[in-house]
Amino acid sequence: MAVEAQFEGNWVSGGAHDSNGSGILSCDVCNLTQTSITYAENIGYVEITACGQTEMLNVVILMNGALTVCFNEDVLHTLAPGNAACLPNHAGMKIKIHPGSRWINFTIPINALRKTFEEWTQKPLPRELYVPYFYTFSKNTVLELGQTFQQACNEVRNAQRAERKALADVYERLLLIKLFASRSDGEDIDAGLPPSVERAETFMRANLCNPITIHDVATAARCSPRTLQRLFMKYRGTHPMNTFRYQRLSAAYEAIMRGELYSTAAIAGRFRFSSVSRFSALFREAYGTTPSEMIRFYRTRN
Repeated sequence: MAVEAQFEGNWVSGGAHDSNGSGILSCDVCNLTQTSITYAENIGYVEITACGQTEMLNVVILMNGALTVCFNEDVLHTLAPGNAACLPNHAGMKIKIHPGSRWINFTIPINALRKTFEEWTQKPLPRELYVPYFYTFSKNTVLELGQTFQQACNEVRNAQRAERKALADVYERLLLIKLFASRSDGEDIDAGLPPSVERAETFMRANLCNPITIHDVATAARCSPRTLQRLFMKYRGTHPMNTFRYQRLSAAYEAIMRGELYSTAAIAGRFRFSSVSRFSALFREAYGTTPSEMIRFYRTRN
């Protein structure tokens, strides 16, 4: 008899016990500052479903066994050992874990991911970095990351109380930077995207300052609007025009960093937002600050 059990705050697992009530999924969680590391093993088949409640990214690294990622029962990818899946906790996202698997789940709030990425690269965090995609780590990286995760857990847990927070902060930043740097050289994070999605996103990027509709995007993608919406929900976890809005926000962020425009109204107008207030609200939601605050900061720094 399968029952549901909580697995990490944003996911619920089904099939966590067998008919005798014996546990078939064991988890060991280590909380850092904003992120958490979960070591998990299962001796039977387990399904874990996203609750879709908060903006989190889950980096699932498969050490042994097999793991299938689905969205609304559509299979997106089946991982082999040594691979990873980066999954947002969107409602409808599901992980099916085959018996005898061992895996690590690194849970990252999007705000923490954004801060680390932007400090490290001096660029805005693209939305594409935290929607469903899959990649293979470079040679020996899975082992190295696993050792770093284990070392982080051991040292944080065994540290004196006064040292624990500082160690958690240091290891959290180290793990985030290692994840950014660990992909195989030259690998495309969007490998495996359907051509229609690639054509749609190329068209969007070429028209950031132009008024376009879902029908325009679908025409460029060579499919119907309905098919395009279904593909974006499956591979990007959101509507095509939401992706277009994220692209425009990212372009606005970069324009501010480069000092190209010095008023919120000018930026909102260039990237075709419906109003200055709407643009400011969306920008604050995405980046945790207003466009005017960012403009003042970069003008002062420059």
